[in-house]
Amino acid sequence: MSSNGANAIPVGRVDVSLPVVNTVQVAGGAVPTSLSLDDHRNSQAAVLGCVPEVSMPFVDIRSLRVIERLPGWHGRYFHSPNMTFAHYDFVRGSSIPEHFHPQEEVYEVIEGELEVTIEGVAQIARPGMVAIVPAGVRHSIKALTDGRAIIVDYPLRPEFK
Repeated sequence: MSSNGANAIPVGRVDVSLPVVNTVQVAGGAVPTSLSLDDHRNSQAAVLGCVPEVSMPFVDIRSLRVIERLPGWHGRYFHSPNMTFAHYDFVRGSSIPEHFHPQEEVYEVIEGELEVTIEGVAQIARPGMVAIVPAGVRHSIKALTDGRAIIVDYPLRPEFK
């Protein structure tokens, strides 16, 4: 424990300090929350119903295999313990047909333009904009130009692993 009452966790060459909290009141009594980082990860995993994974904190996207999941959509995929990330290069005129899934999905356009239709309402997404698709909602995508986008799903999409 450091002198400021926090646990220091080494991250590279920098120490990140986490405050120590004694208890939190919940129905039925107080729950201690002064957990170690490992205890915190394990308790998070128990709440989320998954087994904690230890993974690299940095991913070189360029080293990932390119998959053409749909015609004109060339993606590189990776997963954190709770999210799926897809870095796509898309071709003008290509599309993702209307569909839905239990994950929330966020489209961030890096280059080009996408027409994103969410529950029948179309809008143009350009660099500097994101489209947020709620879980279970019908949506489709049409590439109006060539470009690049990052798509993030929460929780992760096991079919993309």
